[in-house]
Amino acid sequence: MIKSTTQVECETHNIVPSLPRLKPFDLSIRLDHSLDSGAWRVPFSRIGFDVVMIHSTQPSKSTPSEAATYNETDLRLRVGERKKFERNRGGTNILTKRTLTPDEVIGEILDSNYSFIPIAIGPHGEIGSLFNRFLNGGNTLPLPNFNKNRPNAERAAQRCISTATPWGILDKADKQWKHLHGDKLFGANYLTPLPSSWADQQLGLTFITHISNHIFSSYKNIKHSSSSPPAPDSSLNDDDSYDYDDENEWKYHDGDILGEDWLADEYFGIDTCDVIDVEGVGNSLPSIRTCDVVLEPS
Repeated sequence: MIKSTTQVECETHNIVPSLPRLKPFDLSIRLDHSLDSGAWRVPFSRIGFDVVMIHSTQPSKSTPSEAATYNETDLRLRVGERKKFERNRGGTNILTKRTLTPDEVIGEILDSNYSFIPIAIGPHGEIGSLFNRFLNGGNTLPLPNFNKNRPNAERAAQRCISTATPWGILDKADKQWKHLHGDKLFGANYLTPLPSSWADQQLGLTFITHISNHIFSSYKNIKHSSSSPPAPDSSLNDDDSYDYDDENEWKYHDGDILGEDWLADEYFGIDTCDVIDVEGVGNSLPSIRTCDVVLEPS
């Protein structure tokens, strides 16, 4: 799909033409259409990812048949995915004075030939079926019912699960690695023999670190005097907020991958954005280069 790690970008601008300063993706991949015939050809110019962490104490608003068929956590993750497609903020260009509704923002993303995959993460590191499809293949949950005034949200969801959007990339990377390198270990030792095992470890570390960050932030707020308001969460920006949805009786955090209140490097020695945008961790683990859907150590 790509031949250079510079094509993987965090929090980049110029995604929405009418609102060039808006950063709708936490992470995005600029796809390469000039690779040789053996590469995975993708018709889109970019695949964008936006992270949402869900944590609910109330059951999801699913139908009885869905509740009987699917895991409750998976249904809550689907709600998080839907909220990403039905984003809650638009914006105004201060130079042109052009204003876009939230659904128009999604529309411009699609019209720019981009695909959009929400990354919904559960309270124990579970991932939503859309991102799981991208990584591991397999079926997704049926798409939720979208609001009738959000046609672009449904367009984005349909594109996300279309055959034009890559799926099962880790399995393909494993097969390509074995084809090119035989039994050679992908990682530094036997714990990471293949690209998929390396990616599983890095994603797990990323999720745990992010969840730990919010536990740490909550602990700091609890320590404040009850007479004093809690300090604002500095990891939130104009496009990310805490949202308390009374109608759905659930809570989710929609925040940066790496906020200003991130735990200091000495806790983990890792920059989560580097993990996701395929940089290695320390000197003992390899950097990742994604080339023709192959993850290779540098």
